[in-house]
Amino acid sequence: MGISLTVSSDDYSQREIDDITRAIRTSLLREGGIGAEPVEHPSESGTRGGDIEVGKLLLTFFSSGAAAALCGVLKAYLDRAPAKKLGITLDREDGATFVISAENLETAEFNHTISLAEKFLEAG
Repeated sequence: MGISLTVSSDDYSQREIDDITRAIRTSLLREGGIGAEPVEHPSESGTRGGDIEVGKLLLTFFSSGAAAALCGVLKAYLDRAPAKKLGITLDREDGATFVISAENLETAEFNHTISLAEKFLEAG
């Protein structure tokens, strides 16, 4: 299953979003069962490789627990920045999209949102 993950925020610089995305990727690769590769812009004819798209990863699930592992990692990163708005968008191959924004959510609402994200990922 291929999932596109996009990190976004009006409160963070492009550099900070890139750092967060790289940290999420490192955490996902440590979890195992999930492939996480940066997304490249198409390169121009005659040039090598494209530029990396800031804030984007292409995820591949290799195990049945991958959705739960992904949600655990996302929860940890969203918990770290409660004062700043950090958004995560998950796009499935079938075109379905799920957006997570933890701004101003109570703990129970946030946990419910993460639970819904896990169901969204498993349904794909």
